[in-house]
Amino acid sequence: CENMSQLINEILTYSSLNSGVAYLEEERFDLRKLIEEIRLVNSKLIAEKNLKFQVRISKNTPRIVIGDREKVRVILMNLLSNAIKFTQIGFVSVDVLTTAIEEDRIELFFAVMDSGIGIASEDQDKLFKRFSQVDPSIKRRFGGTGLGLSITKSLAELMGGLVQVESEPGKGSIFTCVLHMKVDLEEMKKESFDREIQRVDSALERSYLKSQLVAQQGQKNDEYGYYYIMRAKEFGTSENRREIDNNLERIQICIDMEQWDRIEALIAALKVLIPEEKKELSKALFQMELAVRRGNQTQAEKYVKQLSNLVDGVKFC
Repeated sequence: CENMSQLINEILTYSSLNSGVAYLEEERFDLRKLIEEIRLVNSKLIAEKNLKFQVRISKNTPRIVIGDREKVRVILMNLLSNAIKFTQIGFVSVDVLTTAIEEDRIELFFAVMDSGIGIASEDQDKLFKRFSQVDPSIKRRFGGTGLGLSITKSLAELMGGLVQVESEPGKGSIFTCVLHMKVDLEEMKKESFDREIQRVDSALERSYLKSQLVAQQGQKNDEYGYYYIMRAKEFGTSENRREIDNNLERIQICIDMEQWDRIEALIAALKVLIPEEKKELSKALFQMELAVRRGNQTQAEKYVKQLSNLVDGVKFC
């Protein structure tokens, strides 16, 4: 029933977009609850394929947003169901990051990543054309109307955003989508306050930074070590800059050696060192993490360099 409803909604949405009568509604809705509803609709197929599925939402992303809930649902449903459809083995993940907040406007960055069949670069433009399939055999193997991604692109543009894809045959795909919505500033401040009250630094983060200190400085003094760790976690300090640079150098070495598993701890440390409020830095770090998860050496190196350049532009003291 859910699949039939989705198909009918696609046809109705296509009709309204094609006739130029599509418009945006504004309503308050719970973004996390919406993503969970979409996951539940697809849970049977995820379980049948035994796929690893994960949702990551950045801490500074508000729970309640104001926008066209149905259109956001269609966009995310199309991206996620598409990823699941073309992935037989491995994983599918959904990441959400807040990349800008200006007054009561918010920019959200969504990334749906999979380890599926992938798409050649010369075929990627066909993805967003109506009733188009990259390969006619795909329709026979996987089904579909060829409308989903076209509708997704049109709806994203209607909401002042865009949809892009990075993919390689046999190496999966990352579909990214930027959407603009509104937020209730008072409610957002309350959410932020509640998170701060509940926040507890993880033992893993503390022990990791301390182990770095001991390894690099040979420092045995606990009092000085604690002081250094606190300074390293304070963005903008010279200690913070030193730790960021050290971790980026290690990440680059691990990328060169294709030691992807070792990079996870280094990225975890960078997340401690770079606050989410630094939008450009955290977005580059997020994109680097996506490239690392795919084992894409070229893209990972690109974002390491981008992050390093952004750090160079920050004044540290």
